[in-house]
Amino acid sequence: MAYIPMPDDRTEPAEVTDEHRTASSTLLQELCSEVSSTRDSKTDNHLYVRVGHYEQPGFLNPKLFGFWLLPIHADNQAPRPIPRLEALGHDWASEQMADWIDSAALETLLNSPGVTIQSPTDSSQESPSIWACVLNSSIETQIESTLTALAMLVARQDLVRRTPKEKIPSLPDQAARVDQETTNLVGAEIRNHGWQNACHAIRARADASGFTLNVRYEAPLLAAEQIRTRMPLVRHVYNSMPNARLTIDKIVNVLTQGWTITGPGPESMLQKARDLLEIGGIPSLTAQMARDGFVCGMGLLSMEAVPLKNPWVIRPEDILEISEKHALVNREHVPVKISPVLPVKGGKQLGSTLGLSILEPLVITTANRESFLHMLLSAKVMQQFPDARAQVGDWPEVSQKLAEQQLAALSRASVEIFNPAAVHMPEPKSPIYFPGMEIMQPDVPRIAVQVAE
Repeated sequence: MAYIPMPDDRTEPAEVTDEHRTASSTLLQELCSEVSSTRDSKTDNHLYVRVGHYEQPGFLNPKLFGFWLLPIHADNQAPRPIPRLEALGHDWASEQMADWIDSAALETLLNSPGVTIQSPTDSSQESPSIWACVLNSSIETQIESTLTALAMLVARQDLVRRTPKEKIPSLPDQAARVDQETTNLVGAEIRNHGWQNACHAIRARADASGFTLNVRYEAPLLAAEQIRTRMPLVRHVYNSMPNARLTIDKIVNVLTQGWTITGPGPESMLQKARDLLEIGGIPSLTAQMARDGFVCGMGLLSMEAVPLKNPWVIRPEDILEISEKHALVNREHVPVKISPVLPVKGGKQLGSTLGLSILEPLVITTANRESFLHMLLSAKVMQQFPDARAQVGDWPEVSQKLAEQQLAALSRASVEIFNPAAVHMPEPKSPIYFPGMEIMQPDVPRIAVQVAE
């Protein structure tokens, strides 16, 4: 989930100049060196982290100072059947879960394999967990948010390792307390002793907990192939998170609707031109392109003179380079330069022309949401079979309460990553995408969190 620091509730934006970019990257490189473990440890408990910068657009919350990007794990998670659900039927399950998920999405959740995101404890030098630090913040805020994120990572992994299986249901509450304590401690350490001492304190905490913390800074945040492989994940976030989807649609609607033609000449001719604009689907094309930009990180509308030769809206996966005037795209495995173009990017990154999805902060949120949906339905099923009480005790009631609390919190999180001004934009009054294109494809059926061994 996205991390929103609490101390001072600071929201001061920084002007992103070349000087700010250079100073930010230099300071975070030094921070990564200071916080990394120095001992020659032979422990298997390594936590590998790569830190990078993410320049966010104004549609995201100015209090969003950073978020985790967890790599895609090589192995998918098989469908997880719920014992005794078959005896109750899908219609019963759909009715029980109607407040949280629609029937078709529930069917997919229960019967489809999940693309797995890597656990931090399974990180490696080649596949580290990634902390995306928001470049729009002041350098002081970047330092505090990054150190707090690293301290939380160590504290949470230590908590998970020390928690016995029978106490797993209480983990979310314990994690929330640990997060708050860690935030306060890091903030106090920085203010009282400086950020270098805070680095050393985090490093010592990791060593004492049996973890070797390995942190490095790199730009760009994600390489081109990594961006492409994550596009189905962020499309799934859009498709499955109603609040996030509605906010994206509001933004797209405000930016792309209202095309009109004015000027001298008879009104009948102007109206004919407007009709041709609508018939040609230009508003819908720009809406599709803008949505690609925000959700996939890159949207591109080709403005070539011969549109019949090539599609106007370029698939985000085919974009190799992108600028305001031209783009390099993959056509039948051959890089082709096209110009002029109309581009839209989500977030920006240092050292690359390629953009990043503004829904990346919600990938982990979506995975957690789908895990708690499964827990909630499992609990509701077990409540229908009194004969199982001897084995499960009060697990169904405890789990239902936990799942509903977490689902409500995750629903709020899917709104809180956006700028409140974007959330309160008007809803589209009519369809803004082409018929049949309301759902983004290709996406993944669900996202699963890897269970650490």
